[in-house]
Amino acid sequence: MSLIQVRNVPEDLHRRLKERAAREGITLSDLALAELRRSMERPTRRELLERLAAAPERGYRGETAAESVRAERDARWPSFGSPVMKNRHMSWVFATAFLLCIASTGLSGGSWPGIAWLLAMGVLLAWVLWGWKTQSR
Repeated sequence: MSLIQVRNVPEDLHRRLKERAAREGITLSDLALAELRRSMERPTRRELLERLAAAPERGYRGETAAESVRAERDARWPSFGSPVMKNRHMSWVFATAFLLCIASTGLSGGSWPGIAWLLAMGVLLAWVLWGWKTQSR
């Protein structure tokens, strides 16, 4: 076996090493040898960088996270800006709701607050029907 001698060890470091060795029930030499072994098992920064440089580049060619999230959201409830809004079924649902609102203005007496309320309810009905229609596909 070879011998290594370490000089100029600061006093506080020497004291902490002795305390740790005593806590673990081993000699200071055994503790130092175990720490040296553990240190040599870990790669240095340079070795890590060389491994990374030598590793083959892996590119993901599938769907990105943003595309996946957008597809999931559109499947649940398409946004007003999505291409699904241009669907002919959507325009049919809104037209039907609007006609229902106009036809039922006689129930409200023709007053503007009543018409506005009916229009709001028609839009809500259209939105619910459209959501149900897209969910049932």
